[in-house]
Amino acid sequence: MKRNNNLILLLHCYIGILVYCIIATSCNSGKTEISGSITSSANDTLVLEKLMPKAADKKEPNQKLTTVTDKDGAFKFSFEPTETAFYNLKLTNRQMVILLISPKDKIEIAGTKDSLASNYTVEGSEDCNLIKELNQHQVKLEKLVMGYQNLRKNMMATMQTDSGKTKRDSLFKVMMLEEKSIRDKYTEHKQYIRGFIDAHANSLASLIAMARLDQNEDFEYIKKVDSTLTIQYPNSAYLTDLHKKVEELKIFAVGATPPDIVSMSPQGKIVALSSLKGKLVLLDFWASLSKPCRMENRTLASLYKNYHDKGLEIFSVSFDTKREDWINAIHQDSLIWENHVSDLVGLNSQIAKDYKLKNVPFSMLIGPDGKIIAKGLKGIDLTKKIREILETDKHT
Repeated sequence: MKRNNNLILLLHCYIGILVYCIIATSCNSGKTEISGSITSSANDTLVLEKLMPKAADKKEPNQKLTTVTDKDGAFKFSFEPTETAFYNLKLTNRQMVILLISPKDKIEIAGTKDSLASNYTVEGSEDCNLIKELNQHQVKLEKLVMGYQNLRKNMMATMQTDSGKTKRDSLFKVMMLEEKSIRDKYTEHKQYIRGFIDAHANSLASLIAMARLDQNEDFEYIKKVDSTLTIQYPNSAYLTDLHKKVEELKIFAVGATPPDIVSMSPQGKIVALSSLKGKLVLLDFWASLSKPCRMENRTLASLYKNYHDKGLEIFSVSFDTKREDWINAIHQDSLIWENHVSDLVGLNSQIAKDYKLKNVPFSMLIGPDGKIIAKGLKGIDLTKKIREILETDKHT
């Protein structure tokens, strides 16, 4: 009888241990784990910080976890997030990686201390790999731009010191070709970003892609991300921020009536955009110190010359800060139309704020009814659109 009691006691102990192990294993498997190794990063502090959107509850504490890599650069974070969110994994040398982490994720990161931000591998998360893809594409573009900027700087220095006209002209042509190449790369990058959104609109990673688009030129893509992700993540603060932005941008959607602009002309007269209602108006935002703007001015000058007699008006808003720069550029670029205005406070202008502008050049085509027909068009695309509108009007 005593032997049987001992067997029962041992059985109870075994069962208790087994239950404990099952519970412990279950609890551990429910945690999110971010682990990996960083070469040349022995005993370094590593921080994993949640990126909080503006719409997040201010009372919610900012989640920041810290660990120290071992002698081989290995590390591990184990925690229990309540939602899918963006996190910044960063070293003290400011090298960082953006991760998209969900509850119960098991993600492994590998990289090198001095190039972690631009060259790393990630396993266990498709979303994180998408972010990595975006990052590598951006890094590649930035290297090309930096190379062009250095080349241009050296060429400009040579042109200033070399008195030979033939050599200066040759260098200038090379510089213009390189500048065109960079513009083409920006166009390719924008097309890549749009394609990324088309392919991955159901991933929160598309929010990072969307942030690299122009909010005016690519409003349709921003709307697409908003409508798709709101269905999947209805309670996400990231989407609350985005939806608010979309509602603001709807003011400038095709078919909307843009705010009136009232500002000062070079002659010191008050001029209003609304004074041109009843005509086809190209509303142009620019600045004399912007090279892309000065190049686009060639398109505008040609458009006015060819289409003003057919009904086109141009209303140019400059974000210059110096009157002399503004006036000189108008004359140098043959911008012969009457409607030029500027507050001469740069992008701090209330006009820039009203139109949510962060970059120039930017343009809108406004119909005779005062509503937006198209926006964000440049060069050949802008010319084609204006020709199409005026040809259509001629036959109606």
